[in-house]
Amino acid sequence: EDGGEEAGSAGNTEPVDLSGASFSDLLDELKQIRDGGILGFVTGSSQISALSWTDAESPSRIPDDEKNLHSGLAKANYSFDETLLLGEYMMNTMNCYTEQGSGGHRYEAEYVITGKQTEREALGAVAAKLMLIRTGLNFAYLCTDAEKQAAAEALALSVMTALAVPELTVIFKWLLITAWAAAEASVDLRALFQGKRVALWKSKSSWKLLSLSLESVEQTSGFSVGLGYRDYLRLLFYLHAGPGAAYRMMDVIQARQKQFRQDFRMREYMVSAKLTMTAE
Repeated sequence: EDGGEEAGSAGNTEPVDLSGASFSDLLDELKQIRDGGILGFVTGSSQISALSWTDAESPSRIPDDEKNLHSGLAKANYSFDETLLLGEYMMNTMNCYTEQGSGGHRYEAEYVITGKQTEREALGAVAAKLMLIRTGLNFAYLCTDAEKQAAAEALALSVMTALAVPELTVIFKWLLITAWAAAEASVDLRALFQGKRVALWKSKSSWKLLSLSLESVEQTSGFSVGLGYRDYLRLLFYLHAGPGAAYRMMDVIQARQKQFRQDFRMREYMVSAKLTMTAE
């Protein structure tokens, strides 16, 4: 395995009034995030683990015909209670970006959720999924905030009038709102990756970007209420858990055990049993 470095926190994310910043500034900043990758933005200057999941004997690489011998593990879908138990096991025992253990892989939960073979890819995939979730929720909140909608409409009218196409004001307004939601999501993610909390549903008090810009966002404040990074991982697991999740959990178990016993093979311990009981 390649060596990896622990990732720490960088910056301080808490809100500021950014009135006066232009929409073009916001688009430039979002473009930089897109070109440089969301992972670079949310982790700042922190180092990211270079470890990978390269064990050819990992349980997840067992041939499908052998997996089918274990009906409880190979089935296509899990029931609600099975998914709940798997998710809680993962969250209570495995490392993640904000809670890294000593030795071994750093982002075990992210690997289980995404199935990516390198820890950088797994962390990036999680960041992308969280960005989509937070953008959608932020957009939904903006649809309920009349004051922010009015601000976006005023800016849209100003720009479209200057371009002599005022009939496009409504379209541009919703473009502004979408960009605003995405910008707020990027701030949310940076807070989450720093171990802070972000409200699942925003309010006037928990909204951070008071105008359409990311300028000086690191000087903003107040991420103490809401869900933490690990809570959002739990949500991702419930949304994306598939038939491979149990095997990737066994990959993690095997990797941990091999730190102490190199000949440990999870497949040697894989059994399945079905018991039916009738009580009178």
